[in-house]
Amino acid sequence: MKKEIQLIEELKARDEEAFEIIYNKYSKLIYYIALSITKNKEDAEEVVQDTFLNMFNHINSYTEKNKFKSWLMQIARNLSYNKVTRNKEKNTIKDEEIVNSAKAKNDDINLLLTIKGVLDYESSNIVILKIVYNFSFKEIASEYNMTVNQVQGIYYQALKKLKKEFRYE
Repeated sequence: MKKEIQLIEELKARDEEAFEIIYNKYSKLIYYIALSITKNKEDAEEVVQDTFLNMFNHINSYTEKNKFKSWLMQIARNLSYNKVTRNKEKNTIKDEEIVNSAKAKNDDINLLLTIKGVLDYESSNIVILKIVYNFSFKEIASEYNMTVNQVQGIYYQALKKLKKEFRYE
């Protein structure tokens, strides 16, 4: 078995056999790291591929002051966090999307417009996600980078405000 230092030198020389040895040695670890962060098998597999591609393309920037394994793990962590961030941005529900999907349900559109008219932006979105889309407090907290307690506080304050508003109509 070749020493890791020798494999790294061979990688720098673009040796495919060295790449294969490194891949076989670390791919399961990288997959575990990616899966633990992304919580999605397909995304984790994509991160594994991207990690090794990134490693191969940037092997010349590797310095031996760091352990190779740590360097590779950091690439995987960074790519995993980037994947999660991109997925959150992709999955963020926009006001227009909420209103458009509610238009399909005419009964809900009046509710949504009333909620948006009475509550501030954040409170109305939390109430809509909870009531209309059946999000859990945990899912909403994750979406808005808040704690579950913060989301619950905003939600219950918003309900109190809505109850007060509807009593006077």
